[in-house]
Amino acid sequence: MRRALGWLGIILLAVSAQLFEKPWLRAACVPVILLLLGSSAPSPLRHMLLGLAIAAAALVAFGFGEPLLDATPALIAGIVAWLFARTLLCGRQPLIARAVLAMDGPALLEDPAVVRYTRRLTALWAFYQATLALIALLLAVRARYSPGSLPLLPGPRVFGVIVLPLAIAALIIVEFTLRPRLLPQAPPRSLPAFARELVRSWPALLAE
Repeated sequence: MRRALGWLGIILLAVSAQLFEKPWLRAACVPVILLLLGSSAPSPLRHMLLGLAIAAAALVAFGFGEPLLDATPALIAGIVAWLFARTLLCGRQPLIARAVLAMDGPALLEDPAVVRYTRRLTALWAFYQATLALIALLLAVRARYSPGSLPLLPGPRVFGVIVLPLAIAALIIVEFTLRPRLLPQAPPRSLPAFARELVRSWPALLAE
């Protein structure tokens, strides 16, 4: 209930920004979203998100709301890259392996080929998201310092709203399509069923 009210507040804030044409109201959505996500996130993700929310609120308060909005897609992709990359450290279980454990049980991870696959796929996701974050950051810098250059390139906000989600969806679909060939040990399931199980398991994957 509290989370639903929080997202409703964010929607009302965004609508008010459009109605009253107040850029700072649009920018205020960023720290509020980070605060909402951080309030229910596991540690240490919670501390990172709350720290980012404080930093974003300070940027809005000091008049840097527009640059903050431009940099938000890079921030999102960077956080996702960090979530994958941190699980590749020594002594940790790769994020994809955690997903396999949550959805299919521990028996599948007894196969060394599955373990290698999960580690490589986790590394691929970390690299992919880091690349998207870098592209988004370059677009934000371009929008700030040379907005007229390379007009065919999307703006940072268009990149965040359209290109970034499509790029993520593309990798998910490609990997899911190739998985029966690359990982025949995995139990067959439809893409909607896989998505539902992943959403259900996602909070537990970030707990460590």
